[in-house]
Amino acid sequence: MKKYCLIITFSLVCLNSCFLLPDPLIRFLLNVSNEKIIKDTPIQTNNEEAIINTPTKSGTIGSIDIPSPGFFLLLRPWKKGTLATMTGKDGKARFAEISFNGKSGMTITQLGNFPEEPIDRMLITAPEAGICITRMRGMFFIADIVNKKTKKYMPLATWHFDESYPEVLDEENGIVCFGYSASDGYKGQYSYNIIYDVKNDKTLYRSPEGGEENDFTYPFSTELILCEKYIWDETINYWMREKYFLYNWKTKEIFQNELTKFLTGNEKATILSYGENIDLKGRYMFADFPIPGKKIGTKKAKITWDENYENVKVIPLDYLIHEGQHLSDFYISSDGKWATVDIGEFSYDDSSYQTIFFHLDSRYPNGMSMPIFTEGYGKHHFGSGAFFEHPEYGLCFAVEKYKEDKKGNVKLYLRLYKMDDVLAEINRQLSEKADK
Repeated sequence: MKKYCLIITFSLVCLNSCFLLPDPLIRFLLNVSNEKIIKDTPIQTNNEEAIINTPTKSGTIGSIDIPSPGFFLLLRPWKKGTLATMTGKDGKARFAEISFNGKSGMTITQLGNFPEEPIDRMLITAPEAGICITRMRGMFFIADIVNKKTKKYMPLATWHFDESYPEVLDEENGIVCFGYSASDGYKGQYSYNIIYDVKNDKTLYRSPEGGEENDFTYPFSTELILCEKYIWDETINYWMREKYFLYNWKTKEIFQNELTKFLTGNEKATILSYGENIDLKGRYMFADFPIPGKKIGTKKAKITWDENYENVKVIPLDYLIHEGQHLSDFYISSDGKWATVDIGEFSYDDSSYQTIFFHLDSRYPNGMSMPIFTEGYGKHHFGSGAFFEHPEYGLCFAVEKYKEDKKGNVKLYLRLYKMDDVLAEINRQLSEKADK
């Protein structure tokens, strides 16, 4: 979807081919099958002590910096006690796993010599199925770690559509939805959708030739997908969203409810992706709404609904921040109990953000604790971190961190924020308020 659409779910990169190709021909011409057994690969382990960053300001939490034994880029949830990442400092990326030993030990293990290609800044994982996906322009690189198979995959080759950010439709069985949206100037159909079974190398759903009106936005279950319908508007010479609905891709049934009607009737913007701005178990999402009377700036709000997608409520989050500040995208832990977001000013300075954490629980007003700040300012992390269970520190949020060591050399660290520290600071502040 385009960056100024009301719900934005994907980043867009133009493909290199100029016409639609059926699956068999794509595989023949582009050699996208190319499956191979994953080879044994290098392991890198550190031998340095972790650095404990004690907070210097009241009301903030510290962090832990673990010296990295090698290069890594991007972090995503993986098997228990580990993280998935990309490694390969020679410019050719490989899937890898970060594991831990004690409080300081960190090991980077390549999960095979694949893809061994330059990549876009994208990593998708399905931990239960043992699947990792990355991309370089129109080509996707898929690794089935459990079955030790890899695959180059280009499901669509056309100038009519731009590839979007894939979504895992079935976490357990490794079924993935690959979406495409219309390129500028293409008036045929807005969307092209493919549902692909990675484990069995089988296409389960493919849009009709030329595309379709339904844009697959975000999976609400393994069968139900939140969709947007787009039509071409001759008055503005561009695509306009007409409505939202839930779509059963197996039966082709369409469902409307209070939530889809609310999304249709209200101007808002949000990125919906796994662990980003939405938690289906908790039945809520975060979105930006325009500020009445202002052309610049938005207000963040929490949207909730009940088990039948009814009783929709909108909770503005202005009370959590100061005037002139804004909240970026929310990244939510897999259990739905923790969230992190960057907070900044409405300006073009990308280095003025602070990372904050929330505990999401019914004991707080609107189900959200007060924001707990980390120390220092930095650039917006654009989803490069991940929640995971560290064997010693418990639930943490991990990010990549470059900083100078004592000798002035810039080194790569894995920075951890402990949710135990966040909870302790929340309880301290609540106790302080109760005593007043």
